[in-house]
Amino acid sequence: SFDETRRIMLPCAAGTEQRNAAIADIKLPDGTEFSIVDTHIDMSKLDNGMSQIKEVNRIPQLGKHYIVAGDMNRRVGTAEIIDHIGYYPANGWVVKETKVFSDNQLSDHYPIMVILEFVK
Repeated sequence: SFDETRRIMLPCAAGTEQRNAAIADIKLPDGTEFSIVDTHIDMSKLDNGMSQIKEVNRIPQLGKHYIVAGDMNRRVGTAEIIDHIGYYPANGWVVKETKVFSDNQLSDHYPIMVILEFVK
C-alpha cells in the first residue's frame, strides 16, 4: 500500500516549465518499506536540467531504500537523451532482469524495465 505520496519541486530556470519529482512511500505486507521517485527532467536548457538531476540525486540520501525512474533527458554532464531507472543503496537491491523494448513506435523513447529484488 502507499503510505504517503508527495512531490518535491525541482529547480526552475526563468522561461522553463516547472518540473517536480513525485515520491510514493510503499510498505509491503511483510513490512518491507521503500520509496519510488518518478520525474521528467527539463531538456530545453542544459544547466536547468543538470540542476534538476542534482536535486533528484539528493532524494535517496535521506537514508531509505529508493527506486528512481523517469525521463532524465540526458546523461549527466551531456545533452544525450536517456531514460533511466536507478536504485539506492547499491547494496540494497539485486538486479534480476533488465529489458529495453526497442520495437516501440508510439514515442521517441524506448520503454525500459528492470526487475529488482529487495535485500533486507
